[in-house]
Amino acid sequence: MAAEDSGAPAPACPPPAPPAPPPPVPLVVLCTIVAGLVLAWLSNFFDSDEILKRLAARSFAPLLTQDYGTQGQARIAVVTIDDGDLDEYGLTWPVPLDFHQRLIGRIAAHQPRAVFLDVVFLDDRPQPQVERLREAVCAAAANGVPFYYATYQRVDLSSNVELMLSTARTPTGERCAQPVRAPVEVDRLDQHQWVYPLNPASGPAAHDRARRAPSVALTLHCLHDPQNCPRDTSEPMALLWPTAAAASNLEIMVRPRMDGKGYDPICRGEWHWSEAVPFNGLARRVWHWVWAQEYQKPAPLCPYNQVVPASAFKGIGFTAEELDHALRERFVLIGVDLIAINDHVLSPVHGRLPGVHAHAVALDNLITLNGRYMGGGGFEWPWDGWTWTGWQKATLFSLASLCLVAGALVPYKCWQRGRLKAARTAHAASRKSAPFQSWERFAELARRHAGTRGKALRWLVLGALLVWLLAYLCSAAGGPGRLLILLPLTLALWMLLSGQPVFGRHDVHRLALGLRVTEVLVYALVTLAIVCLGFGVFRQGPLVVVEYVGLTALAGVLGWGETVARHAHAFWRALSDGNPVEAWNRHAAEEADKRIDP
Repeated sequence: MAAEDSGAPAPACPPPAPPAPPPPVPLVVLCTIVAGLVLAWLSNFFDSDEILKRLAARSFAPLLTQDYGTQGQARIAVVTIDDGDLDEYGLTWPVPLDFHQRLIGRIAAHQPRAVFLDVVFLDDRPQPQVERLREAVCAAAANGVPFYYATYQRVDLSSNVELMLSTARTPTGERCAQPVRAPVEVDRLDQHQWVYPLNPASGPAAHDRARRAPSVALTLHCLHDPQNCPRDTSEPMALLWPTAAAASNLEIMVRPRMDGKGYDPICRGEWHWSEAVPFNGLARRVWHWVWAQEYQKPAPLCPYNQVVPASAFKGIGFTAEELDHALRERFVLIGVDLIAINDHVLSPVHGRLPGVHAHAVALDNLITLNGRYMGGGGFEWPWDGWTWTGWQKATLFSLASLCLVAGALVPYKCWQRGRLKAARTAHAASRKSAPFQSWERFAELARRHAGTRGKALRWLVLGALLVWLLAYLCSAAGGPGRLLILLPLTLALWMLLSGQPVFGRHDVHRLALGLRVTEVLVYALVTLAIVCLGFGVFRQGPLVVVEYVGLTALAGVLGWGETVARHAHAFWRALSDGNPVEAWNRHAAEEADKRIDP
């Protein structure tokens, strides 16, 4: 039996609820700062983030030293003992103490500021050799040349040589030699030398720094320049590895050619700014491929401080005048560069270097920066329970950079979205042509000429032959013929990965492109401001600066701040509503709809 139609009108659907108002800009800024602080704290627990930060810093760090002074370079010399030097003297490692005695005597004859020997004597040596070494060290000290030696300051890692050095006295009763710590603290993730502990403490007496000898760099700098000695050395120093090597290093750091005719340098003395560009290695390979040239990986950079090989005292590589100029009134640091001895460090800029160069660069930083070294600390919360413990410079820089990012980029992003929304609304009201009308006309023209897939394929083959012909003619004329092949390949890759570009013109598209270019410029200005803030004001090292430059460039924390601010604003509005649960459910339903159909 059919139901009767009452003829009553169907109930009308309720009107859609008005969209929720966006959260206020100050709330977004506050949430962005809080989210950034949480992200900075969490980044210390994720090795993947730390590894990416170090990879970026290795490319970015040389930019921070382009205006680095040469005060330290003019006052430091590094004397190295390598396998070639041992061959010249007919010795093997470990060398007799007489070799060190003669080397110290010859260096002291040039009246350097001080001499540091980066060799730890762990085994007992013959007593006559020990006495001759004592005489050479005390003679240098009596002539006004202080002598320092590396030590672990542990009884189980000592010898009669260290006992002699610690008790030797000049005729006036002064110590002939001073022990110093030679810490080389490698990074646990990439094994590079990013920081240098100025006042290290380790082992059984770690709780009492006064009983431990300070580091090499701090000792040499403070004893010979006490006015610029840093007062607080609890924070490790972030090493700045300058790139402009001493000119003589290019001449002496060579190897013989395969044909036996002459020598080739094993390192280079200049760093180009293009090496800081991401994927610069890939760009170089493509460039060599375009010009049909063989690609050769660039040689590593030469050490920054002047290197004097031990064979120079036999007249090899240096004249008597050049040797005197390289040593007189300088801090001379003696180290080894032997294949069998694992006394090497990895510089983020230069690669593998003898370990003594870490001390030389640390001393160079203290001299050039007048003791105001760059901090190598990380982000820490400024409180411990309910007690304020004082804020480190890195923590203050974290807060300042995040305030800069949030205060500059959040208002700009809000203005950008409002400007684009207004342009779309105005365009829809003006009833102009569709955004892709010009592209549709182009597609219709292509269909009309092609007709079928077969014709389209013939047009494609004809185009490929034309590109090949132009490339051949360009190559025959001496130009980069492969460049014409590279252009369509690059366009095809762009289309496959991003679905761009849009073929056609439209007012909204032009505005979006202009806003994107403006956004890149704003990011660049904020990044430059963060670099100046961290490097010039808070005196932070490359790792700390790069971390917050990355936050700006990626702007991932901005999305977190906007999301938190939007939900917090909705929660506050729900509390002020007559039915808070229903108001919050409406907001949750809207968010779910966005995830299903954004």
